[in-house]
Amino acid sequence: MKGWKRFGGYTPILATVAVVACVGTALKGYAAPVYEVEQPETVQSSEAETTEKQQETEETKQVKGNFDLADGFYKGSGTGFAGTVSVSVEIKDKSIVAINILSTQDDEAFFNRAKGVIDKIIAGQTLDVDVVSGATYSSNGIISAVKNALTGEQDTSTPATTASSSNQSSPSIETVDDSNQTWKDGTYYGSGTGFNGEVQVQVVIADGKITDINVVSHNDDSSFMSQAQGLIPNIISTQSTNVDAVSGATYSSRGIINAVRAALKQAAVNGSSNDADDSNDDNNNNDNNNSNNNSTIVEGKVPYEEGIYYGTGEGYAGDIQLAVVIQDKTIKAILVTECEDDAAFFNRAKSIINEVLKNQSTDLSGIDTVSGATYSSNGIVEALKEAFKAAENGNSGKPAESETETETETETETESETETDNKDSIYIDGAYTVSVVCEPDEDQDFEAYNLSMTVHIKDDKITAVTDIVGDGGSSNDSYIKRAAEGNSKLPGVVTQITKKGSPEEIDTVTRATCSSNAIIEGCQKALEAAKRTPEETDETEPGETETEKPANRTYADGIYTVSVVCEPDADADFAAYNLTMKVRIENDRITDISGISGDGGSDNDSYIKKAAQGTSKYVGVVTQITEKGMPEGIDTVARATCSSNAIIEGCQKALDEAKKLAEEGK
Repeated sequence: MKGWKRFGGYTPILATVAVVACVGTALKGYAAPVYEVEQPETVQSSEAETTEKQQETEETKQVKGNFDLADGFYKGSGTGFAGTVSVSVEIKDKSIVAINILSTQDDEAFFNRAKGVIDKIIAGQTLDVDVVSGATYSSNGIISAVKNALTGEQDTSTPATTASSSNQSSPSIETVDDSNQTWKDGTYYGSGTGFNGEVQVQVVIADGKITDINVVSHNDDSSFMSQAQGLIPNIISTQSTNVDAVSGATYSSRGIINAVRAALKQAAVNGSSNDADDSNDDNNNNDNNNSNNNSTIVEGKVPYEEGIYYGTGEGYAGDIQLAVVIQDKTIKAILVTECEDDAAFFNRAKSIINEVLKNQSTDLSGIDTVSGATYSSNGIVEALKEAFKAAENGNSGKPAESETETETETETETESETETDNKDSIYIDGAYTVSVVCEPDEDQDFEAYNLSMTVHIKDDKITAVTDIVGDGGSSNDSYIKRAAEGNSKLPGVVTQITKKGSPEEIDTVTRATCSSNAIIEGCQKALEAAKRTPEETDETEPGETETEKPANRTYADGIYTVSVVCEPDADADFAAYNLTMKVRIENDRITDISGISGDGGSDNDSYIKKAAQGTSKYVGVVTQITEKGMPEGIDTVARATCSSNAIIEGCQKALDEAKKLAEEGK
């Protein structure tokens, strides 16, 4: 299931202006300290995202702030559910441009939910924002910390409990009377609200009994949803939705239960079933989710056979896939099975789905796009057209995996590739990690960033391109993915390159042109790194004798897996951990460093990545080492010094092992 980007709601403009004015007045005379914030390795970033190219039709204008503070970073703290919440607030031109979480003791699931207030604060440029339901304490902790950073006001409240508690405000699940309920045979769909958004389920009724329940889509963390699905056998065995929620996954449990109840409403034979509603289910299948036998459903107009029909359209950030459920000549549900667009824009466009459900018509010619969400709207309409076409042709069932998905799956390179090296080839077989700068063209609006990737070369062809990542923030991820994988209408550049075996004459992907060009450039750079020199072939130049070939090498060729301890220095605040990597040595040079990972937890991953790949200002140590061929005279990357030194040490360790093997072989 594809994830959604979540945006907080917007405070009304007039109220916002009034509040901001009050805050600005309160700040006069307060000299908040400005910090050059060097975030520890446990920092959790929640900066407001920017897009590679945000079309005018899908822009939301940010309110200008009135905070009488100099540009810079301001640190503050507040009281969350289990302890102190620390933040860093960036001020630019009297406006809040970013809020970073430095530390928290609150439960991760609840705190991640609470971080929705950050978007609200930045969007409204005010601290007068609503807390997030179900994470009140954590929300207030963030707000108080921001207030402390900007005004100096201290949060004197005490934590509600210790960090070991994980139940801030568990939702209640209302009991319903379904003991005498009977249902009509068929397959039904319903929606409920989980922790992070909509949960959609499929309920199968056979012989008047619930025989199967499947979660079709959700936005919750997979671990919590997996736990919550443990209640499904209980619903089936008891033939009732009055079951206990799974401890530790209450929100996801509630989403499943309410979604099942919504589906059973459609199947109810004797009166309305399960009258308890989930107040947040704004897309609960259609406006007529009542009994199939009680003449409360609008008579169907759809001339297609019963079934589930899929369609795909091109949204703003990627494909939008819909599943259209048709029963009794009626469109029973339209489910979003895949979407990469921002939820804020997509939710506007979803009014098209509601309109189709209400009108029960497959004629989409009169459907207008939603203002401010044009691309998402067009994607939904395109997907609906394709689904209705499939229904017309009787093509029911799950769509086949796209060509893009199957062809971008890459083979894993093994060490044996170098053992059968073909000296007659132009390029040396191997996996080459390269880094290039992805720069905006004249039509693009984003900051340049480094794009790294691993290019696999075998038999003079590029066979795979893997581990494509950028260091410019998550806002670029959808564009990188779009460029690499393409969509249902356009093949990605990775597919094109691996088909040809070369980065020549490759078509870029629309609305991901810069990312496409960066991947193409990276592949060309890898080929240059892999190209043999005359001395690396069995061919001899005229007049050259065998004795003129290179002498015995100092280091034995091969791929060396090494492990070193990454230890903190005097300024670093993290526990020592083991860092492992694979170092490829060829012709007395280090030609590739891959598989760099640490066992100290995900908190260190960003620092390892920064050390290896560098930033827009600093060249990563991997690039420096592979360009020099040696780990000598290498500059560490700022704010990733320890990780940089560990990678350098690992390379030296690999050389030591290779030297020992070479000496043993002489």
